[in-house]
Amino acid sequence: MLNFLKHIVQKQKTRRRRIWVTILMSLCLAVATLAILIALYTAANYNKLKDVYSEAMSAKQSLEYAQTALSHQNFDLAQTDLEAAKNHFLSAQEALGRFTVYKWIPGLAEQVTAIDNLLNAGINISTGMKTLARLGGDMFAVLQKQKDEASFADLTAEDKRSMLQVLADSTVDLHGVRSEIGLAVESLNTIPSTGLLGPVKEAVDTVKDQLPLLDTLMNRILPTAELLPAILGYPTPKTYLFLLQNNRELRPTGGFIGTYGIFKVNSGEFNIYTDNIYNLDNPASSYITEPSPAPIAKHTTTQNWLLRNINWSPDFPTTARKAESKYHEEGGAEPHLDGVIAVTPTFIESLLGLVGPITVDGVTFTQENFFQKLQYEVEFAYYDKGISDEQRKEIIGRMSKILMDKLLTLPRNRFVDIWNVLIKNIDEKQILIYVDEPLIQELVEQNNWSGEMHKADGDYLMVVDANLAALKTDEKMERSISYSVKKDGDNYVGVAEITYTNTTQQVNDFYTRYRTHTRIYLPQGSTLRSADGFLTNDIAVHHGVPTQPTVHDEMFTHADGDQYSFTVVEGFSSIEPKETRTVRIEYTLPEYVEQQINTGTYDLYIQKQPGTIAHGLTVRVDVGKSSPYVEALDMTVQNQDNSTSIQSDLSIDRHITITY
Repeated sequence: MLNFLKHIVQKQKTRRRRIWVTILMSLCLAVATLAILIALYTAANYNKLKDVYSEAMSAKQSLEYAQTALSHQNFDLAQTDLEAAKNHFLSAQEALGRFTVYKWIPGLAEQVTAIDNLLNAGINISTGMKTLARLGGDMFAVLQKQKDEASFADLTAEDKRSMLQVLADSTVDLHGVRSEIGLAVESLNTIPSTGLLGPVKEAVDTVKDQLPLLDTLMNRILPTAELLPAILGYPTPKTYLFLLQNNRELRPTGGFIGTYGIFKVNSGEFNIYTDNIYNLDNPASSYITEPSPAPIAKHTTTQNWLLRNINWSPDFPTTARKAESKYHEEGGAEPHLDGVIAVTPTFIESLLGLVGPITVDGVTFTQENFFQKLQYEVEFAYYDKGISDEQRKEIIGRMSKILMDKLLTLPRNRFVDIWNVLIKNIDEKQILIYVDEPLIQELVEQNNWSGEMHKADGDYLMVVDANLAALKTDEKMERSISYSVKKDGDNYVGVAEITYTNTTQQVNDFYTRYRTHTRIYLPQGSTLRSADGFLTNDIAVHHGVPTQPTVHDEMFTHADGDQYSFTVVEGFSSIEPKETRTVRIEYTLPEYVEQQINTGTYDLYIQKQPGTIAHGLTVRVDVGKSSPYVEALDMTVQNQDNSTSIQSDLSIDRHITITY
C-alpha cells in the first residue's frame, strides 16, 4: 500500500502503464492536426493557429515533465507540471474558440467540435491526475523518514496508523477524481461518430479506448481507500473468523473448510491463529442437532450441520453470518467477531509467488508444490512423524506466521505487487470478506468484494458445484460453460451446458470419480423446458440412474436491505475417471428479459463461483436481430448476420450488453 498512488500510475500492466499520458498526448496530436487543416483553408489566421499549436505542445511538454517527476517520487513537482498542462489546455481551448466560425464550414465543423471536446477531456483528466499526485505525496510523506528498502515491518505502529488515516481521508478527493473522469467521458460521448478526418479520428479513438482503463484504475483505488482502513482495523481494531476453503474440494463459496482461525488487526498490526476445524467440530457433534442440507446428508456421512460444511449457500454474506453463529454455537473461544475472511489455497500460492519458497518443520513449500505438499503432510506424513490427529494441521499455523513475516519484510518497492495480488484474488473470488458493520458491508458488496449473489436486472447465469465425497478431485477437473439464447416463436429460450471432464487416470488416495451437486441460478421466472445429465447417484458404486432436477426459487438479501430472487435448477451428477459428461438445461426466459430484448437491449451477467479457476466460457446470442454494438470487456466478440458469439473464460464475473 506504501507509495500506493505513484505505483498505480507507473506499474500497471504494460498497456495500462501510461494511460493518462497516452490520452493527453493524443489530444496534443489532434490539436496540431487541426491547426494544420485550418491553415490550409486560410492563411489569415496563421498567428492564431500558432497559439493553438504552441499551447498544445507546451501541454505535451508539461506532461512529460510530470511523468519524470512521478518516476522520481517528486509528487510536488508532478502537481506543478500537471497544473501547467491543464492551463496550457485551457489556453489552447481559448485560442480554438476564435475559430467557432468554422463550425459552419462542412468538413471542418466536425473537426473543431471533436478537438474542443477532446480539450475538455484533457482538462478534466489533468485535474484528476493532479489530485492523485497530491494524494500520493500525502502517502509518501509518512515514509520519507524510512530508508528506500524499508518494509512494512520497519514502520512503527504510528506510521501505519498515519498511512491508513491518509487513505481514509482521501475518499472525498477520489470521488472528485472519478467525477472528473466522468466529465471527460461525457465530453467524448458528444463527439460526432462520423465525418472525422484520419488523425482526428485516431486521437478520438485512442482517448475513448484508454479512458475505460483509467476509469477501471479509479474503480480499484476508490474501494481500497473506502474499505481498506476499516478492514485493517482503523480507527477501530477488528477480529475476524478466518476460514481456509480448499478449492480442490469445491463447495459453494470456495471449498471445503478444513482449517479455521482468528485473525486480529489493529491499524495494520496483524495477529493470526489457526486450528484444525475438526478440533472445534468434533466435541460439538454430540449436541449440534441442526440437520445438514439434504444433499450433504444424502451423499456424505455428516448428518448434523457443523462448521466445516457451513458454506452451503453460494451467497457468502449468508454463509458468513451462519459461520459466525455456528462458531459461537460450537464453543469458539473468541467472544466477539467483527466479520469473516475466507481464502483458498490459490491465494496462498499467489503469496508464495511473491515471497519465494518457505520451509516449515523441514518441509519446503513453493508456489508450484504448495497444495500437494500440504495435503501430503496433513493427510499422511503426520502419522509417520508421530503427530496426533488433533495436531496434524498445526503446520498450517506455523506456515502462516512465516509467510506473513516474509510478506511484511518485502521492501516498499514490492508493495504494489502485494496490492496487485490482493486485487487479482479478490476479483477472482479466492478472497471473500464479510463485515458485520452494515455500512462497511454495503460498500464491500457494492465493490463485489464479498462474494454476494449479484442482483441482475437482465439475464443471469451462475453455476454452483459442490464436491460431495469426491476427495480432492476438483484439481483434476476441467469445466467449460456454454450458454446460448435464441428465439422460439414468441419466446426467448436459454440453453446452458456445463461440460465436465475428469482427467483422473485412476482412483487413488486423493482423486476419484467426481460427485457434484450442481445448482444453476437463473433469472427469477425462468421456466424449465428440458434437462439432461443429472443422476440419482454415481453409477459405478451406487448404481445411479438418469433423473430430472428440482426447480425452486431462492431469495437473498443485500446489506442495504434489498431483496432479490433467482430460479434454481439443481441436481446431482457423477463423472468417472477419464470420462466427460455434460449437464444441459433448456428454459424459457422470463417476461421482463423478453421485454428488454424486444425494446433493443440484451443484458447478461454471468457470475463466477468462488474458488473456481477460469472455466472456459462460450456465449451465443441469436434473437433474430442484427447487433451493431456489443459491450463485452476483455472478451472476444464475433458478429455474423443476426448472431453474436463471445469467447472468454470465467476467471471473473462477466457482463455482456448487446444493443440492437
